[in-house]
Amino acid sequence: MREIEIEIEVNDLEPIEKKLIKIGAHLEKEFSMRDVYFGKEDFYKNIRRRLRGIGNNKYIFTLKSPKFSNGVQIADEEEREGVGFKEEYERLTKKYGKPVIDVELYVKNFSLGSSIVELREAKNLFNYVEISGESVEQIEKIKNELNIEGKVLTEGALNMGLELSGLPKIVIK
Repeated sequence: MREIEIEIEVNDLEPIEKKLIKIGAHLEKEFSMRDVYFGKEDFYKNIRRRLRGIGNNKYIFTLKSPKFSNGVQIADEEEREGVGFKEEYERLTKKYGKPVIDVELYVKNFSLGSSIVELREAKNLFNYVEISGESVEQIEKIKNELNIEGKVLTEGALNMGLELSGLPKIVIK
């Protein structure tokens, strides 16, 4: 599956939520999730192994190698879904060692035409907006329409998590 998205750090999500509603976006769902990244050595080889816990016991495991265009991430992802987050967490810990990053997020998911805009609060870290769409141009149009000002997170929560873990940040070339 191809993923095209941008993540932008913002101080306050409320004004963006109001703009989304004003331009016709629909709140689809609100949920909490947990992202756990494994394989410290692979981070610096541009390989991401993420275990995402959603709901009571469900998970999605994603493997991707992102590339960037003006801060927009383009990645082919391999995903595997299942039940048994705790068991999968333990299996991955045995295989890859202690997680590099473990972060809890609260998400408001909006649909805007064929695009998705998520307002995300990373617990004890920061707030950011993730815009996913069919093309870089579509994403940039939505970003401009919402007038979002903020630091583009070329690696999303990853660099913040790496920094908090005392590890070097990822440098995009």
